[in-house]
Amino acid sequence: MKYQVYVGNIGLVADTNELLDALKAFKDWVLMSKTSNGRAAGEPVYLMEDGDEFKTYEGTITSE
Repeated sequence: MKYQVYVGNIGLVADTNELLDALKAFKDWVLMSKTSNGRAAGEPVYLMEDGDEFKTYEGTITSE
C-alpha cells in the first residue's frame, strides 16, 4: 500500500509504504495544525491510502 499525508496550504508532507510511518506523520502534523503558530496552524491534514482518503483532521487552532 502507498500512504501519503497532505497538509492544507503546504501540500504533500509524507510519502511512504509503511502505515505506521504515515500514522506518525499524520499525528505530528495534526499537533502542528492545532497550534496557533507556523504555516500548518489551523490547516486540515489528510492521510491517504492508495489515493483514497483514510483519515482526516479538519483543522482548528487550540488556544494555548
